[in-house]
Amino acid sequence: MVTRSWIGDSAFSNRQQVLYEAIPDAYLTCLGDEGETLIYTEYQRRWDALPPLSENAGWDDKSTYRMLQYQLRSRAERDNDLQAVISLLQKTAITEADFLELCQLCHEQGEVDQAERWLSEAKRLKVGDKRNRYSGFNVERMEIRLLLSHDNFQQALAIQWSLYQQTLELEDYERVLELAEMSHSDENYFERAEAFLLGRIEKNAHQPWFHRYADDLVALYLREEEYLDALALVRQHQVDESSLLQVAQAFNNKPDIAIPLYALLADGYVSQGNNNAYHKAVALILTVISIADDAGHKALAEQMLADFRVRFKAKRNFIKFLNEALTN
Repeated sequence: MVTRSWIGDSAFSNRQQVLYEAIPDAYLTCLGDEGETLIYTEYQRRWDALPPLSENAGWDDKSTYRMLQYQLRSRAERDNDLQAVISLLQKTAITEADFLELCQLCHEQGEVDQAERWLSEAKRLKVGDKRNRYSGFNVERMEIRLLLSHDNFQQALAIQWSLYQQTLELEDYERVLELAEMSHSDENYFERAEAFLLGRIEKNAHQPWFHRYADDLVALYLREEEYLDALALVRQHQVDESSLLQVAQAFNNKPDIAIPLYALLADGYVSQGNNNAYHKAVALILTVISIADDAGHKALAEQMLADFRVRFKAKRNFIKFLNEALTN
């Protein structure tokens, strides 16, 4: 028979073993309702005896909190008791991620004031943090969610625009457009984004990594179907191979434009001097052949092929892969 004494003497007797691992469902079935209740009552007693987790707590202390919390939270979630989950998280909330999780749960429960309280705590911890375009910006995204719950579209738009300027992700740009429509804004955010990126390109033109802004602008142009602007950009600036490929593909219906772009890409791959790159170059050459739809374009493709055979004749594996592909 399971007793409180057994729980105290066996389940928690060894300090090194107090990891509160998940209790298998089959074991709980064997214990019965009374045994399960006793175990969780003991978990709860130990949890209630703990003070709020200190921001300066060490790993051992945090481990005790987290493992006990895991057991109690698992049961609360099983019972769909979100208030209990929130209560558990409040005791251990010390990081930005902790406060944001509380904010989200309270928001889902309709507790807007509490959600804003936890968001403020997360923002407090964010002050002074170094941010770059690869940061998660979870605080800003949560703030936008709360603003939208109040139909505050204009402020949400302002934060989203600021967010896009930092991430330069198309997904964030598209969210800007959505919020602009929701707020009935007359602002042309494509022109703003274009001007912003052109400014970044100019400002960082002498940096070795400046082309990433050109890549961002290429993505913006392609998204807005401004293909000629994208073409001009890749002709003027160094861009990533994926950007160049996307522009080439956008002009597949105009082989006289696309073929030189594919040739430039294939040239770069062959120059890398490894078999994987050779295969990529061959694939691009086959694409060129496939889009050559009239005599003029076919002549351009044949000229490219002949040029590659001459310039890269010393690349024996490349020539081998090319011949094999053309004879299949």
